[in-house]
Amino acid sequence: MSLGGTGILDATHVATGAGAAGPRPLASGRPRNRSIDHRQLRERAVRAPGTPEAAAEGVAWQGMWWRDPPPLWWSWAGAPIETHAQLIEAFDEVAGDAASVEAMKAWLLSQKRTSQWSGSSATANAVAALLDRGDDLLGQPAVVTVTVGGEAVEPEAIEAGTGFFETRLVRKEIRPEDGTIAFRREADGKAGAGFAWGGVHWQYLDDIANVDETASKQLAIEKRLFVRRVTKAGPELVAIGEGTPLQIGDELVVRLVVTSDRDYEFLELFDHRASLTEPVDVLSGWRWADGVGWYAATRDASTQFFFERMPRGTHVLEYSLRVAHAGEASSGFATIRSRYAPEFSAHSGSVALSVPADEKRE
Repeated sequence: MSLGGTGILDATHVATGAGAAGPRPLASGRPRNRSIDHRQLRERAVRAPGTPEAAAEGVAWQGMWWRDPPPLWWSWAGAPIETHAQLIEAFDEVAGDAASVEAMKAWLLSQKRTSQWSGSSATANAVAALLDRGDDLLGQPAVVTVTVGGEAVEPEAIEAGTGFFETRLVRKEIRPEDGTIAFRREADGKAGAGFAWGGVHWQYLDDIANVDETASKQLAIEKRLFVRRVTKAGPELVAIGEGTPLQIGDELVVRLVVTSDRDYEFLELFDHRASLTEPVDVLSGWRWADGVGWYAATRDASTQFFFERMPRGTHVLEYSLRVAHAGEASSGFATIRSRYAPEFSAHSGSVALSVPADEKRE
């Protein structure tokens, strides 16, 4: 049974197609088998609860979901949110698999953090699955306890329903031991009950060359610089490192490698530009490459990219600069983050550039 096409629907129809006389056969004439469908779906799921893969994910665990891409034509199998909601219903009513139901609900919530539920149908199905199946999410009175440097944070206001709160610490209040931050959630004396997500944002000022690369499995970005050389065999890209000789007029190729473990929507990427260089393409507009599209905007000191959607995986983006001035400078780092979930962010390292003065020009 394939999860693409109508494979998922054949399994989810077990929940509504079975009557008192037993499960009805499929359109192809094959009899339905509840247990086989349930086992096959669980075996093909990604990060099913209780598996070593799910335990190894840690905080990056997204819940239980299926990797199979939807077909090119529209169908219910091509509507991932609606299909996932039907699967929750099937695992709850037919299989009675409470652990899988909670894991699949976790995927719905995790997916909503970085993507939208497109349309009223997807939203209605997702909300119904979250509220009608499994544990009562809204009935859990637990609040997340946050300790910073061993001291509990006392929120001033907590949003009803979601439990959202925000606390800011200014410069004078931050101590070295505040680097140790712990989160804990309890409900009915049980630790780790329910779902909770949060983020810590640290802002500081430093020399741009001293900013180290920061990445995670959820989202990472790497910045590489190359100089385009013309050889007898044709154009060649030479990687730029410490001490790589550069000249005024050289064309630099900036390569940004973005890696993610989930689909994202509404991503922002800001790439600092070295003060010794000028952009080759100064016009803003839409660009397409490596299976993803984005809007590029050229600013005075940076190039900005705006993505409506970026599928999970690895994507390589490139653009060109021209060395225009002599001197020493840093290439600057590239920062990528989710517009509506800023806890998903990463930035790259930087490369030192050195361009000696042209004696002929002097």
